Amino acid sequence: MGKNTASSAKRTPLVAVLLLLALAIFSMPALVQAEPYIALREGLKCDFCHVNKTGGGKRTSAFANTAESFLHPFPVPEPTNAEARQLVGQLDGRLSLGANLRFSNSTLFREDPDAQGLVSRDKLFRPLEANDFAIDKGVVYLQADLIRERLIFYLDESFAPGPPTNRETFALLNGLLPWGGYIKAGRFFAPYGLRIQDDEAFIRAKTGFNFNDFSEGVELGLSTGKLFFAAALVNSDDSIGNDSEKQLSANGYYLTHLDRFLKTLMLGASLAHNPSLDRDLYGLYLGVSFWRLTLLAEADLIADQLSGQGDIERLAAYTELNWLIRDGINLKFAYDYFDPDDSQDEDHRQRLSLGLESFVGNNLQARLIYRNVNDIPQNSSGNFNELIAEVHLFF
Repeated sequence: MGKNTASSAKRTPLVAVLLLLALAIFSMPALVQAEPYIALREGLKCDFCHVNKTGGGKRTSAFANTAESFLHPFPVPEPTNAEARQLVGQLDGRLSLGANLRFSNSTLFREDPDAQGLVSRDKLFRPLEANDFAIDKGVVYLQADLIRERLIFYLDESFAPGPPTNRETFALLNGLLPWGGYIKAGRFFAPYGLRIQDDEAFIRAKTGFNFNDFSEGVELGLSTGKLFFAAALVNSDDSIGNDSEKQLSANGYYLTHLDRFLKTLMLGASLAHNPSLDRDLYGLYLGVSFWRLTLLAEADLIADQLSGQGDIERLAAYTELNWLIRDGINLKFAYDYFDPDDSQDEDHRQRLSLGLESFVGNNLQARLIYRNVNDIPQNSSGNFNELIAEVHLFF
């Protein structure tokens, strides 16, 4: 009797959270945020939505001022006087703030290994192991327009989870180079691949180019017409005190609008060389938007030279399909693949994710995601299922 009571107690908060989020998701109208698939669906480049021209971080004033024209938000009564309608985060004419807060409830399902120490792969349902609330991300942004439309000071500070961490601090100079060229100097996320939100996706976690990986250096880029290109030279991962070791990375894409069945097409490529890690990376990605569907895909070849092991080639791949079912509901399916050594058989990892997401106003998102993660049978901790209910507040 006691065991059943404990089990019911575990399920009660989870059921309540899921019911509330399900109600929220199915009652909200469809909105979009400046994530890659949404930018692609709207035919926008990263630098339209984000101050950091390679994507991620604080939203631009251009995005905030024109969001209503393509977001079609849930109608919320607003004050009529101009002062009360001032943009959220705008402190004065040249100083503004932004923030991201992701709060989630995560349920983990995992099974114990058998007598041989093995677990089953490709299981959609496993026994309940844990349920936790967590702040997955808490970040504040500061932007100072020192010379309007020319010189920007930018700050990105993470306050959760973990101790406060400065992720980005840079100066951004616009307008002095041709073809929409810019110069960035300071601490920032080096350019590479699709800037998707999920840092645990193999194309971000295994390449090392994610929102937990930042370094000091300089970046040159251009954004003109249908083209965007950025190249950065930054400190290598273990090159502190050794100025001769630098990482070079570059990312570029072509984005065009089509009047036929396909609405938007994006083709991109990335490369990186890290001499201190003896690592080279080569990536290709594409995006297609048609009807109510938006497809993103990326593949990365990771070439490592390991002492005593020779050359090892790894492959990380990601595919994401988004279906705007109707105004109010976006259905997301994502597939991740990772081969840690192309010379070994049956050692690949994969993740399958299915989720519903929606937005209310311009500042609140709710998501419900079920994920199936599979590793080699000998790794019991790497084979699990996860149900994530998340609320995302941002401005």
